[in-house]
Amino acid sequence: MIRIGPWVPRKAILVVDEEPKVAEMLADLLRLDDHHVDVAPNGRDALARPHLLRRVILLTGDALSVESIAFLERALAPHTASTS
Repeated sequence: MIRIGPWVPRKAILVVDEEPKVAEMLADLLRLDDHHVDVAPNGRDALARPHLLRRVILLTGDALSVESIAFLERALAPHTASTS
């Protein structure tokens, strides 16, 4: 197995990004470290699959939309907004 960083216990991770190529690239990198990764194109889709919310959530993008913030709050996920 190829590791891309220091060893960490296997995690279940949800990647949320509206750009499919970015989401899949990130998911592929995480899978290289043996994590179980699911991908959702947006917060609305992720919320439609509540069984995925008990995961480490990685939401990418330039800014958090109102929908994204609502998703993170409903998932009880800690989050911070970009300051740029």
